[in-house]
Order: sequence, then structure tokens, then C-alpha cells
Amino acid sequence: MKIGVLYNVVDDAGDEAVSVNEILQTVGHVRKSLLDRHDVVPVRVRQKLFGKLDRSSFDIIINLCEGYGERAQGEFWIAGLLELMGIPYTGSGPLALGMSLNKMRTKQVLVANRIPTPNYQVFFASSQKLNPELVFPLIVKPIREDASVGISKESIVTNRLDLLKRIDHVISNYDQPALVEEYIDGRELNVSVIGNGSELMPLPVSEIVFDIPRGEPKIVDYESKWLEDSASYRATRGVCPADLTGETEARVKKTAMEVFRIMGLNDYARVDIRLKDGTPYVLEANPNPGINADSGFARSSRAAGMDYKAMVNRILDTALKRYSITPITSSGERVIIDDGVLLGIAPRYEHLNTIRDWFNDVEVSRYMDSPKTIVNMDDLVEDMLVADRGDVDLFIKEKSSGRPIGFGSLYSIDQESSTAELSCLVGGNGDRGRGYGKRMVSMLLGIAFERKMLRSVTATAAVENTASIKAMKGCGFAEVGVLKDHHVVDGNRHDEIVFQAVNPSSRI
Repeated sequence: MKIGVLYNVVDDAGDEAVSVNEILQTVGHVRKSLLDRHDVVPVRVRQKLFGKLDRSSFDIIINLCEGYGERAQGEFWIAGLLELMGIPYTGSGPLALGMSLNKMRTKQVLVANRIPTPNYQVFFASSQKLNPELVFPLIVKPIREDASVGISKESIVTNRLDLLKRIDHVISNYDQPALVEEYIDGRELNVSVIGNGSELMPLPVSEIVFDIPRGEPKIVDYESKWLEDSASYRATRGVCPADLTGETEARVKKTAMEVFRIMGLNDYARVDIRLKDGTPYVLEANPNPGINADSGFARSSRAAGMDYKAMVNRILDTALKRYSITPITSSGERVIIDDGVLLGIAPRYEHLNTIRDWFNDVEVSRYMDSPKTIVNMDDLVEDMLVADRGDVDLFIKEKSSGRPIGFGSLYSIDQESSTAELSCLVGGNGDRGRGYGKRMVSMLLGIAFERKMLRSVTATAAVENTASIKAMKGCGFAEVGVLKDHHVVDGNRHDEIVFQAVNPSSRI
């Protein structure tokens, strides 16, 4: 199967980008876990992607998106986009993601379903009156952030003055209301859940243990969650399975599964709980929780007997079953054409670094249309592995050694006029003059005339590009025109020759 791993990163977002940018590690771990069964393509979410992604791009997407740009709300926007396009994806849908991100909505659902949760009040301004039923100490959080963003030691307040200051801080710095809830001085438990419907299964309960002086508040703030050099990070550690009595463990797991169901979550999730006097108080539901190798979800999976690879494949298989998709193994390279000396392979993600280096090498790309244009990985992923352009791209390897030789493309294929354009590039200087360019042109022509049944193919070459001209003529291309001063090399304009090859079976 062709699987996209959809992720987002935040550029120049300061310290609080750490929680989002660590997703790059997760992408690598997830891809490695699936690569022996599937063709796996990491895809970064950015604006350019939206015009290229469609239902034909992937069989299913591993959705690791935690936002769009610097906005956490982008998490459910992206899921909504996938829904509109009809692309299957892992994890929860836009409604569940949006509701879980909004702590007020989550609280309302929990209270309506009689799920224990700390008493709370939402502040849209610090001038609001405090509900007299709320008991200090209180904790103040942004209402629409996740990953502990906006939470620090100062979030715990013990008097009205500090409460008002913290409410103002949240509203002014995060441009959103503040959730104020009673601080539950209990044990911090994480309950990971995997599956759907009757196959929903809680994993062993994990506990966050706080190695802090007596009397200090026990909270998983931003520092303790993400900043590895901080004292707070070193003072918290995960223990799994948590030391619970059988009765308490059953009650905690049952609560987590109830939350999973009433919040409408899919495939996998984590429910954060404070346990006090035997009562599991639900703090929040985390659909699509982080699944990095050191995450709480991975820790609970290991305790359940699943290594990281098994965990990732379990999440994938759970989503596939929800969509009634039968998984098909499709690992390994797909050879499109074999001329006995060279192999033309459908480009895969692992080829793109080499292609990018060729395109960005001034000498190798000297005669390309835009030789000094810097090509990045996101562009290549979107153009070659996401967009359905109808082109035939070939990553060329030497058959005997497997060594990369070059890149070729049959593009602008027009079935109505029965025409296409052709281009190719020999990557290394050591491979030039060995006839590889001519072989690549011949391979592309074979696809155009014998498989696509096209009538003609055109190509261009700068007049100084004698090697390409020789290869074209050697494969039956004829000069049909000249583009005056069309190609720029080292700041100088040069003529470009237009070639055309006609399918022999089309000739009268």
C-alpha cells in the first residue's frame, strides 16, 4: 500500500514549537516501522500541498498533524480536509478533535455524562466573578491549546490576586479564554486506549511520578513535558504499569473507555486522569496522542507486549478495519522499465534526496529549464509522490550495481493530441560519455510509443548541450525548430533546439 505520513512543523515559533517540531522524530520512527510492508511517504502540511493532494494520492494517511502553522485548531482543520477529499486516515475525525481541543466543550460533555472531572469555570475576562463554589488551589489553562502549551508552575494559584494575574496572562498571551479548575492533588495517570467498537482495549495504566519537594504542586507543565534540560523535566518520570489495586485499575480503565466512546474518538487515544481517594477525575481526552518512541502511549504499548513497530502497525490495521480496507503489502521498488543495463524505477521517498542533490548541483542541472532554482524536499514530495500529474517519472539505476544514474520524465502527456514532452538528466560526471543519456531517452520513448501509444514526443536541448543533442538524434529525434535566446547559462542567453520524435507506427 502507498501510505502518506502527514505531519506539521512550526517554523520560528520560539520555545513552544518544541512540542510540535519533535514530530519529525515520530515521522521517522513511524516510517521505519511500516517500510517493510508498504511504500511510506512523509508529507509536510503546507499551503502548496492543498492543490496537489487528492483521493488518488494515497491508500491511507497516518495523520500525525497537531496543527497548521502556529494554530492548534489546524489539527481538526486538516482532518476535515481529509474527510472532504475522501482520503482514509488514522485517528479521530474533525468533530472529536475539535471538541477535545476545546477544554470547555470537553468539560461540558464529561459533566453531562456524569464522568468525574474537577470543578471548573471559564473566564473570558478577569473581571468576571469567581464562582464561590470553586476551592483554592486552582489551576489556570488556555482553553484551546494542547501539549501543555501555556501551562507552567505559575498556573497554580492559591489566592484571588494571583488568579486574576494568571487569567490576564492567558487571555493576553494566547488570545483565548482561560479555563480555571480546581487543582486535584492526586496521582497523575495516563490511560492509553486502542481499537474501536467491541474491540476497544485499554493498555496498561501509566503513572507520572514527581520527584519534587513535598508541598510543591504536581503538574505536567510545558517544561516538564518538553524541555529536557530543565529541572522540571528531570523531576518527572513515567512508570508503567502503575501500582494500582485490581479494583482501582478496573475503575480507571472503565472511565477511560467511557470517555473514548462519548467523545467519539477513533483508533487510539490517551485519557489523562487524576486519581484521588479512589475517584478517577478526568482532566482531558487526547485523541491522536503523540506516539514518539518515548511517549506515554508507546510506554503503555510496551507494557502490553507490543514493541514500537507492532504498535504502529496495530494503529494502522485498526484504521484500515474501520474503513473496511484490506491491507496489501507493497514494499520494495517498482521497476517500470528494464533495458538490460539500466532500470527505470518509480521514484520513492528514499530516492528524493539524490534527485534533489542533482537538481541543486549547478553543473549537473546546467541545462535544465531553471538551473539555479533551489529545489527542496517538500516540492519534490508534492510533485512526484502526492500530485497525480499523469507523468511518468523514472529514477534510473544501473542494473548490475544498483548505483543511481539519473532521472527522466515523460510529462505534459496529452492523450487527446497523443503527444508528450521528454527530459532526462545524468547525475554524476563519471557517468557521462558512457551512453547512459541515450539509453534513458530510448527508455522514455519506449514507454511513450509502446505503452502510451502516443503519436509524438518533443524535447529541447541548449545548443551547447552537445551530449543531449547527440542522444536525441541517436534515438530518432529530428530538429523541428529553434527557440532563440531561450536558455540562460551563467547569465548568458543561448538558443535552444526543439526536437520531435514520431512513433514509427504512426508514420504513413
